[in-house]
Amino acid sequence: MATTKKTADYGDAQIKVLKGVEAIQRRPGMYTDLDSTNHMIGEVFDNSQDEALAGAASRIEVELFEDGAVAVEDDGRGIPTGFNKEEGVSTPELIFTHTHAGGKFGEADNRGAYGASGGLHGVGVKMTNALSLRLEVTIWRDGWEHALAFEHGKVVEPLKKKKSADPAKHGTRVKVWPDPKYFNGGFQLARFEHMLRSKAVLMHGVEVVWKRPDRDAVSWKFESDLGQFLTEELGEDSLTVAPVFQMEKDYEQDEGAFLRGEGFTLAVAFQEQGRGFRQSYVNLIPTKDGGQHEAGLKAGMYGAIKGVLDHMGLIPAKIKVEPEDVWARAAFVLSTKLIDPSFQNQTKDKMTSPKGKVLVEKLVRDNLELWLHDHPDHARAIGELIVSEAQRRQKSNLPVERRAGTGASVLPGKLTDCRSNDPSICELFLVEGDSAGGSTKEGRDKDRQAVLPLKGKIYNCWEVDSAEMMAHDEPRAIAVAIGVPPHMGKTAAEVDLSKLRYHSIIILSDADDDGLHIQSLLAAYFLRHYPALIEKGHIFVAQPPLFRVDAPAKKGSKEKEEKIYVQDQGALDRTLRELEKRNVPRDKILIQRFKGLGEMNAQELCDTTLEPSMRTLYRLVNEDAAVTEEAFNLMMVKKNSDSRRMWMEQDGNTVNSD
Repeated sequence: MATTKKTADYGDAQIKVLKGVEAIQRRPGMYTDLDSTNHMIGEVFDNSQDEALAGAASRIEVELFEDGAVAVEDDGRGIPTGFNKEEGVSTPELIFTHTHAGGKFGEADNRGAYGASGGLHGVGVKMTNALSLRLEVTIWRDGWEHALAFEHGKVVEPLKKKKSADPAKHGTRVKVWPDPKYFNGGFQLARFEHMLRSKAVLMHGVEVVWKRPDRDAVSWKFESDLGQFLTEELGEDSLTVAPVFQMEKDYEQDEGAFLRGEGFTLAVAFQEQGRGFRQSYVNLIPTKDGGQHEAGLKAGMYGAIKGVLDHMGLIPAKIKVEPEDVWARAAFVLSTKLIDPSFQNQTKDKMTSPKGKVLVEKLVRDNLELWLHDHPDHARAIGELIVSEAQRRQKSNLPVERRAGTGASVLPGKLTDCRSNDPSICELFLVEGDSAGGSTKEGRDKDRQAVLPLKGKIYNCWEVDSAEMMAHDEPRAIAVAIGVPPHMGKTAAEVDLSKLRYHSIIILSDADDDGLHIQSLLAAYFLRHYPALIEKGHIFVAQPPLFRVDAPAKKGSKEKEEKIYVQDQGALDRTLRELEKRNVPRDKILIQRFKGLGEMNAQELCDTTLEPSMRTLYRLVNEDAAVTEEAFNLMMVKKNSDSRRMWMEQDGNTVNSD
């Protein structure tokens, strides 16, 4: 029965107003990615980038310091330094502490200091300030140097000015010390450096400088077009069937639904070996989850290519070319500019403005169709590739049934299935080896847990298409067991997952180097051929314990001995310290290290890895598609052995193997 509260419990005093940056500090996850500090630093860079986009800056310098601070400096116009009478504070203080304050709110017919820009909500850099231990701002403008500083989002050193040592200097420098209490992880160097280089490509003629301790400074300044950049990213050995298609459209005056300054730049290549490099941007903001502009690109490419193939009679009878067949082979860079775009969230991972689809679709369709008609050899080569993809897709769409009407199972021979027909509660364990598979079968919940033992390390499926993947026993067995055909290059919205037989697919391997290798191969398998399952959160990695600690039971316990399972060396050290606090003699403690799952009996596997209330699972999530693609290409592509060796020597020690 609900308890009725008195009205005195809810009165005027309970109504609070969060001022300044307090709302951000109270709910930081609404404003930034808490898994790393990259986004909060990126917001500072985006302000400098907007100066470049407006034609006011030609150089942006980013520096990482040994204490974890990051500084971003540009040679733009410099933040205005006057006094805001309405709010009673200086303009720089207003910009860094008052949400929804900024210079990018110009109406469509009066765009103010900026046209197309990444800053839209007047929140970004306030979030950076709110979640920082300290933030320092230096501004050079009109022969003066201005400075102020904040701590925990509040001014601690008000705006002061002095004569600039260089009267001609202009621009803004922001130095940030992130507050670790708000974040689950730190600064991701490789991901951030990749972002800087990508932004430099899009800002033609703008120099981006990257400095970090104990390394030479890196400078990027691209005068070349996106086509050259895409070619470089794909690599010299990447097999493309035709030259890169490029186009650029910038509206120089308002025209119909589009405004002066809007448009896009595009480079597209078609690869023989599946999907390659893909990046999209809106106002130089990376949209890792795509959005309406990518939907327009997909529709435009399909319309153009399908029309030309029909005209040239290149589609065989009984073959139906679908948009996914075109999309699966495309590598591209798409940079879109819109005056007032909308995004799915504050981190701007996905662009939701329908205008973006309209902007890209028709122009791509018309221009690509003309290009194909003007280059019939290229059209034929691309057409043969697309038709080949359609044929592969149709071959790989194998129907899979859970059980036939007689009760017989049309499934891989080694699969030990569960009894339930409800996929929402069913789990499939992909287990390393027959030995561990036997213990897992014995210890599992037979109603809802299925087991598929794998023989050693599966085939590396990263570089092959789905048809070739299905020709190998272990990858094919997994595909048949889960009940969904491979769908390389498709999103969850494009795939029918209604026949997915298990909503939890769990990789279970030994906690050693071979086990990690198997995890990597299976991650590559799902990422390349089953991206929709990762997108929907169906793929997990189990972390079995590495140690078992046997110690005398606590006083009052009926058990004679306490068994403690711990995941790693750090957890073992903490457990031993806890036992020491309980005055448990060291000679009474027995430590067993599991070399593999096969050493655990069925009950131990059940207690530590199979029982949902006891086990540790990690969900596979593709947070940044471009960075993930780059990492897997480095680690999985055969031709990259020299690059792998160089990476291991230079940066291998910076990576957490998990």
